[in-house]
Amino acid sequence: MESNLRKRKEKFQNLTPETPKNPLIPTPDLSPNSPLNLSFNSQLEKSSSPSPDLTLRWRKPFPLPFLPVSQFLSPKNWSYYLFKLLQRGLELTPSHRERYIRWLGRVGYRLDRWRKPVVRKNLELAFPELTPRERERWVAEIYQNFARVVVDFGMTRGLKSGKELEGWVQLVNFEPIFQELKKGPIIFVTAHFGNWELIPLGLGAFVTPITIVGRRLDSPLWDREIRRHREQFNVRQIYKEGAVGQLIRELRRGRSIGILPDQNTAKREGVETRWFGKRVLQSPSPVLLGLKYRRPIALLFAEPAGPRQWQIVCRDLFYPVNLRQGVDRLAREMEQEIRLFPTYYYWLHKRFKHFYESEY
Repeated sequence: MESNLRKRKEKFQNLTPETPKNPLIPTPDLSPNSPLNLSFNSQLEKSSSPSPDLTLRWRKPFPLPFLPVSQFLSPKNWSYYLFKLLQRGLELTPSHRERYIRWLGRVGYRLDRWRKPVVRKNLELAFPELTPRERERWVAEIYQNFARVVVDFGMTRGLKSGKELEGWVQLVNFEPIFQELKKGPIIFVTAHFGNWELIPLGLGAFVTPITIVGRRLDSPLWDREIRRHREQFNVRQIYKEGAVGQLIRELRRGRSIGILPDQNTAKREGVETRWFGKRVLQSPSPVLLGLKYRRPIALLFAEPAGPRQWQIVCRDLFYPVNLRQGVDRLAREMEQEIRLFPTYYYWLHKRFKHFYESEY
């Protein structure tokens, strides 16, 4: 049996492909010791650069985690499926970005019947001097600007380097921040203003590694999508539940942190302050951490800087003296920024609900 296998192997090795011979074209010598092969091998040995990987990789349009069928069909995930369709359209036609923004803003303004009355009431409480016609124009602009944030979120998902991010953000007034970072970590604070999702990316890519706090979303698909977006450049996200202990550990390790305090905090967690002349409850966590560990608070905003660019501006950098002074200062600076660009704030939540619940 072994002799038969040996004979078959020798027969296979002696086989050569038959090619038609052309007398005008000389047949090249392809033996291992031929000059052609020796020259090719020497050039291959001299080359130190690795060969490029030309393998085509198919990107799945809807990479979804394992979930029961009932959760996939749940209405809380429908907006995620629509977003993935929008994201696929942006990948195929990125030049139509402004068209997507206009279309999404108009659809949101016309179909959102639940949050639109909340937006109107927030504007009425914060800007009582507006006429009904001016207020309604602002409502439409708020949906338009939020559509811009959603579209840019889809286009900045999966950036591979800081150079790609440079086309989206620029840092303004960051010299004091770089000086303070030489002494230790900083507590970065922002609001639901402009494109707030780009702030942690800009900090992680160009300033310092940072740990941010985020709320766990009801939809596991949205929760995974947003977390992956936020953790692209030296950024780590922790959930709001039990976040104080983790933030303390991060500060002790010398890592900066990012917090987004709201004006509709729960009564047991908020501190009363004045915001747009109204009583509100604001989260005191950044001020408390700054007081305990004697670290500065930097207030940042993502302002529009062009049709496809945002500038991350440092509006204030201070060491809190006491709890009241710190909370009031943050509320005052946020109000001043929102008055400059009122339609870029996220007015879709009940910002004055604790003391003006009957207004809603």
